[in-house]
Amino acid sequence: MIKSKDGLIPRQLADVFKNYLLKCTEADLFELAQAIVDRYNPRDPEIPMITENFKEHISVLYRAIHHI
Repeated sequence: MIKSKDGLIPRQLADVFKNYLLKCTEADLFELAQAIVDRYNPRDPEIPMITENFKEHISVLYRAIHHI
């Protein structure tokens, strides 16, 4: 497990993650987020709230990532 002494994400790892996100298309982010949601219990009462504006939220996330 990677962990810095101060408990923060090491700068190098943060840069790798940032670069990964910058290379993702909006479709990639949607697929990744959908895979995470698919791991939820389908009877979880939060599912409707999560999926209600799912595509729009991914679009906002994509635009935010590309303005880093």
